[in-house]
Amino acid sequence: MADKIRISWLDVLKGICILFVIIGHIVSKNSLICIFIYSFHIPLFFVISGYLLRCRNVINNRQYTLKRAKKILYPYYTLSLLMLLIYSIYSLVFGIELNFVNFIVNILIMNGFFATWFLPCLFFSEQLFFITNSAKHSVVLEILIICIAFVLSLSVKMIPAGFINAIVARILTIIVRIMIGNFFIYIGYNFNNVENLFKRSKLETIAMVLIFIIGVVVGIVNGQVDMYFLEFGMHVYYIISSVFCSVSLLSLFKKVDVKSSLLEYIGKNSLTIMATHMVFVMLFNNFTTKNHFLNIILVFIVEIIIVFIVNNYLKFLVDYSIIFNKRCGSNAK
Repeated sequence: MADKIRISWLDVLKGICILFVIIGHIVSKNSLICIFIYSFHIPLFFVISGYLLRCRNVINNRQYTLKRAKKILYPYYTLSLLMLLIYSIYSLVFGIELNFVNFIVNILIMNGFFATWFLPCLFFSEQLFFITNSAKHSVVLEILIICIAFVLSLSVKMIPAGFINAIVARILTIIVRIMIGNFFIYIGYNFNNVENLFKRSKLETIAMVLIFIIGVVVGIVNGQVDMYFLEFGMHVYYIISSVFCSVSLLSLFKKVDVKSSLLEYIGKNSLTIMATHMVFVMLFNNFTTKNHFLNIILVFIVEIIIVFIVNNYLKFLVDYSIIFNKRCGSNAK
């Protein structure tokens, strides 16, 4: 039952976060808005995951791991393959070269089909977190892991070219992302400790706003970063900006208890949107107006339609139990 708990303001925050993901994939990578978004939007998802683990008092066991695999890894494969099919049709229609084998390899090794990389990364980051959090000196271990991850991120770029080497580089990249995701989950899980530092102060809100501003400034100074490509700029700046922005937003949204039915709906369906939006981003960026604002609106509308279709007619794509229960029912007969 604990896994069924939903927190409305947290869904709103997830809704804003997934909109940031869409905006970040549409606007110019060198723009100020993109630098701002990339400095914390993916870490924030991991922080939210860690916060939910604490709220739900999750006990890691085989049953929970299996439940999370069905909830995250199953739609990862179904939605990745669906998007690959749509992208293949899109490529054939517009004469775009398609490296089908490369995409299949990426999906199989859980490097993802565009933005779907986040789903298995979240799953395995949680599993790593359960291991590290049970250690006696978990804080020291987390610091050690993030330091090793940053060192490995530099070594990945030194791997020479070649098909086998490319696969090795991708697998190493996946491991680094998992290690970094685990660190941010740890931050979210221990959010209450940070919150307690300011709870008794009348200036709690002001302090969190200032922390957010500091995070934004440090992120902009650090420049363009991208967790997918293991581009972090100055590693210390990256940690400061992502942690400060994520923690302050979590605190502010919780304190204000932000309400928005639309954003809450988007947040509840962020997994589907994360997995499906990139094909439509490329479609509108390449073959419609270059007006970024209009493209953001178009992708947003399409994603609302996609979510509606998936939830009402293609639920089996994201819900493993639908197929499983049907099979069990047919076997019983």
